[in-house]
This record gives sequence, structure tokens and C-alpha cells, in this order.
Amino acid sequence: MVFRTLVITLVGTSIASVPLPAAEVQAHRARMFSTQLLEQKIENALAAKSRRDAAAGARDLVPILLEEQRYWDRSGVEDALALAQNNLRTAQRLADETRRGDLRRASATLDDVRAHCVACHGRHPENRVNVGR
Repeated sequence: MVFRTLVITLVGTSIASVPLPAAEVQAHRARMFSTQLLEQKIENALAAKSRRDAAAGARDLVPILLEEQRYWDRSGVEDALALAQNNLRTAQRLADETRRGDLRRASATLDDVRAHCVACHGRHPENRVNVGR
């Protein structure tokens, strides 16, 4: 009986086996803030039909989301990692579209990036990160 309860508890939870340093969690929060600012910058550039500014914002977004993918990989929170991987691929597509000047498609792709963000934030994966001291 105790074993069954333990297995159910472990299956329903995803916590890193090694605690992440608190500074790394703080860096993650800072990246989330930067991501929001960049998304707004890209949206404004797309509305203004500024290929150059949209491409610059999208280009800046990709390394941030790459680091987020690495963060979620280190965290052991698998559903957040899967969303981060998908979002990175979507952001790379956004960077390609803005670089090529396909602003209509880039606008739809920016919506996809935001949808990944909303999906992840709605799951509150930060509550499942094992934070060290």
C-alpha cells in the first residue's frame, strides 16, 4: 500500500534530482521579463512594418529561449522542457520569417510563441523546481 502511494506521488510530480541554485532561478525570472519586453518590441515592429526592428527583436529572442530550454532541462520539469523546446523552434521560425521580410507570417508565428508562453505559465512549472540555497 505504501509503495503504491509513493509510485503515484512520484509519477504525478516532476522535480529535479539536483537542486538548482537560487541565482539560476532568479536569472530565469529575469529572462521571462526580457522575453515579454522583446515580444512587445517585435509586435510593435511588425505593426509598423519594420522588417529590420522585427528581425532584431526576433534574433534577440532566440538565445533567451535557448537558455530557457537549458534551464528547464536542468530543472527536470519535463512538461516545461517540452514547451520550451517547441517555443525555441517557433522563435527560430519567427527569426527566419522576419529576416526574410515575411511579416504577415511572422505576426502569426509571434502569436504561436505567445501561445507557448501562456501554455507553460498556465502550468506553473516554477512551483515544481527544486531550488537550493
